[in-house]
Amino acid sequence: LEYKRIPLTYLAWFIAAASVVLTMVISTTLIVRHLDYYENPHTQKYVVRILFMAPIYAVDSLLALTFVGWTTTYIDVFRDCYEAFTIYNFLKLLVVLLGDEKIVISLMAAKPPMPMLFPLCWLEPWEMGAE
Repeated sequence: LEYKRIPLTYLAWFIAAASVVLTMVISTTLIVRHLDYYENPHTQKYVVRILFMAPIYAVDSLLALTFVGWTTTYIDVFRDCYEAFTIYNFLKLLVVLLGDEKIVISLMAAKPPMPMLFPLCWLEPWEMGAE
């Protein structure tokens, strides 16, 4: 029998596909469990939105590995938009967990201003508060 070697690109694609399937199974299970036990909608809606980040990144990576060239630009734009949406949802989750927006503003206003780190140390300290 003659042994035929599998090209490295095929091996990378199969490993990526298996990882995408595993990510989809784990993420879908976690998202469905959050939706089944939807007892705290004020926080869980943000958690579910954040949990969609893993499958989107996994599918994006597989598509970028499959379609090389200009098509990856369009795929990455969708991923970057969802990443910005996820960051927004994470910050909203933090605000909800800390109480309310007004409570967070009062907590921040009570803290003294901190000096900036290098290379921005020449700037004035930033006053925390509503503005």
